[in-house]
Amino acid sequence: MIDLVYLNELKRYENTLKRYDKENPKKVNKYKFQSDVLDNNLPSLIKTQQRREYEFVKRDLLVDFNMRDYLAEQFGCCQILEAYRMNENYKKRIQRLKSKITEIFYLSESSNVYFLTFTFTDDTLNNTNDDSRRQFVRRWLNDNTSNFVANIDFGEQNGREHYHALVNADYIDISTWLKHGAMKYEIVKVDIKSIDKMAKYINKFLNHAIKETTKRQHIIYKREKRS
Repeated sequence: MIDLVYLNELKRYENTLKRYDKENPKKVNKYKFQSDVLDNNLPSLIKTQQRREYEFVKRDLLVDFNMRDYLAEQFGCCQILEAYRMNENYKKRIQRLKSKITEIFYLSESSNVYFLTFTFTDDTLNNTNDDSRRQFVRRWLNDNTSNFVANIDFGEQNGREHYHALVNADYIDISTWLKHGAMKYEIVKVDIKSIDKMAKYINKFLNHAIKETTKRQHIIYKREKRS
């Protein structure tokens, strides 16, 4: 209830700002803005503050809003609101990922579960754009697996782009990816703990991608064919 009131006030304030904003809102790069929010560590700070406030509520004590006021003063209400949204979206992404990964593990009775890493040659990286490389990964997954979830990642040392995927397949033929780069794979042991771990692991790449680029990075899911 406390968060709902606070969020409604922030939304009202944000809408007021937009009415007086002389800049065209359509020109605002949402993903650069989200990257700034992550750089300020606001989603984590907001989450910590929510836990503290919940403890006050459980003990029937007066809730201390000083930290929220401090954060709003330091970073602005719009960044605070975006941090709340990002936390809510994170929960939804985790739920969807868990559902998809559970589905993949359920199908393990009829096929194997693999964790794949797709890398690209220098030639591919230099002569294609990021959307083309994403489509290379999607097409390979569609052609060679029965179900999958995948996402982009960047090397910690050199920032080199690559992809990870969790898939159902009878077997993996790495030679079918050689024209784009190299592929590594490992068989995943199927258990409940790995569902939770894999969902958070894949989602971590999404936040990393937002911080590294101003372009939108979706998690890649297998599309259901329309009848």
